[in-house]
Amino acid sequence: MLVYDRLVDKRLLNETKPNAELVYVGKASNAHTLTQDEINNLIAAKARDGKIVTRLKGGDPFVFGRGGEEAEVLVEQGIPFEVVPGITSAVAVPAYAGIPITHRDHTSSFAVITGHEDPLRMYRISPGIKFPQE
Repeated sequence: MLVYDRLVDKRLLNETKPNAELVYVGKASNAHTLTQDEINNLIAAKARDGKIVTRLKGGDPFVFGRGGEEAEVLVEQGIPFEVVPGITSAVAVPAYAGIPITHRDHTSSFAVITGHEDPLRMYRISPGIKFPQE
């Protein structure tokens, strides 16, 4: 079974076995095929049913890819899994253009920052903070 997202090169789908079950779970801003919880549950349920589940993502699954959330669900349910890291575009694009992301003579660090942080995150990590009432 192949569970794949919006950023996957569709030519890769041609490499699956003819009888493979393909499930598109792509998400774009305000256009989600499934919620993240539904994706997590789908992966876990199919694995519990004895299927070999491949979660194919564009880029690195642990860099803004929700791979950590998917892995947490599998760990919680005692489902063994393997992660094959990808290459995040934050590093790949500059490298492809011949631009080093770090260079001893020019820069010793870089940051990758999301523009899509969960607005409720600070209430979960700091239980003493009260959620504002509307």
